[in-house]
Amino acid sequence: MLKDSYHQRFGNLQVSLDILNALILKCNDNLNVFANNINFILLEILNLNDLLLSNHSLNVFNTFCQNLNNQLFIDDRSFLDNFLTLSNSFLNLYNQDNTPNKDYKEDDKNIIHWKIISINSANYLSNILSFNLNYAQL
Repeated sequence: MLKDSYHQRFGNLQVSLDILNALILKCNDNLNVFANNINFILLEILNLNDLLLSNHSLNVFNTFCQNLNNQLFIDDRSFLDNFLTLSNSFLNLYNQDNTPNKDYKEDDKNIIHWKIISINSANYLSNILSFNLNYAQL
């Protein structure tokens, strides 16, 4: 996947994201084992600043958020730090200075799409926050 990222083979990366999404769904009981890898992969995808790939990675982020458990947040400080970095990256997509084609006239349409990705990621994160707050009250 890193090789595909380096060479910007976006088609391969989309397939890799689909496989990662299926892996999360299929192996969600063992998500703790590879959660940091998911953080890393999604962050690498976002760093490519490609609108279509970022949108595609949002589906994986949603699945990831839906399957996270509180134990990861409590026991693994490294995961928490990496997840916060990933979450901030999703939330700040709309205001990044290096969005693709920033000098291009159609960029206004792209900015709207970047904002939609950020808003959707905030929605997915809010589900985790409410779950964790309920867990903390027990």
